[in-house]
Amino acid sequence: MIEVVLIDDEKDSTETLDILLKAKFPDIQVIAKFNEPLAALEFLQKNHFDLLFLDIEMPTLNGFDLLREVQKDDFEVVFVTAYDQFALKAFKYSAFDYLLKPVDLEDLTTCIAKYEEKKLQLKARLEHLQKMVRQSGSGIDKIAVPTSQGFEFIEIKDIIRCESDGNYTRIFFINQSPMLVSRTLKDFDELLEDQNFVRVHQSHLISLKYLRKYVKSEGGYIEMQDGTQITVSRSRKDELLNKLNFLTFN
Repeated sequence: MIEVVLIDDEKDSTETLDILLKAKFPDIQVIAKFNEPLAALEFLQKNHFDLLFLDIEMPTLNGFDLLREVQKDDFEVVFVTAYDQFALKAFKYSAFDYLLKPVDLEDLTTCIAKYEEKKLQLKARLEHLQKMVRQSGSGIDKIAVPTSQGFEFIEIKDIIRCESDGNYTRIFFINQSPMLVSRTLKDFDELLEDQNFVRVHQSHLISLKYLRKYVKSEGGYIEMQDGTQITVSRSRKDELLNKLNFLTFN
């Protein structure tokens, strides 16, 4: 699923684009629409999304100024405007694409197809990197995760846990802020299966290195070194205990 945000000071424009996307592109989910750029700023800062369809000429804050205020770069921007003279400047802002109003369905289809192709290429490159890492032996100490610019290599020893967030995974570290990655928890489970990680719940993968305690009461839960408490699902309990070499009694 591709999560999309629409920003345009003209309500008719956001509504029309919303209708087009929902009618023609089943893999698109419009998660937010804004007709006031200042109101959109906080949402953009705090939430994950894949594509931003952004008008340029808007009162109070134009599209270029809005992008300068957003302190993140894990998304692609498609400028949507009635003025083609902004095209050169838009691509200087690393725009993924540029659509003229009124938005033509063929142009929109090409834009979405290009984005999907880019995602597939990134996925293929990441899978290749992961395969190379696995083949290099058990002494690996880093994994590659996709970003909007390519890949970032992170130290396995710094990962406390991974938590599912839909089709994404949020990685928690011992010494830095969490990172939201466009890969499923299943992908990380497979990648880290030989690195002393264990899946304790459908939504949680933990590093045994940072496990503080396991409590059998109340159905069973664990506590990590960062204080996070996670319920151990019944179907995952035996795997956890086997990894810890615990002896259980009926």
